[in-house]
Amino acid sequence: AAEVVQLVTAAIRNYDSSAYWSQPYHNSRFTGQDWVNELMNGHPERIRNELGMRLHVFVTLLVELRAMGYGDSQKGVRLEEQLAIFLY
Repeated sequence: AAEVVQLVTAAIRNYDSSAYWSQPYHNSRFTGQDWVNELMNGHPERIRNELGMRLHVFVTLLVELRAMGYGDSQKGVRLEEQLAIFLY
């Protein structure tokens, strides 16, 4: 019985270890505008997980910001990327 308890204890420690579940989450090869394009054209849950909103809400917010006079930066950063950075 003592051996079973030791085995279960070791299994729990291993399972609870952060190294056991270590798996990269942010592993996109894209950055900047390419990353935003990947979010907008990829799986619908991905943009929701990364930015906290669904694609149609993100696009509607972009339309509203453009209507308010906001646009791409002078340094070439598109409004989509600026908004994604803010929301991330």
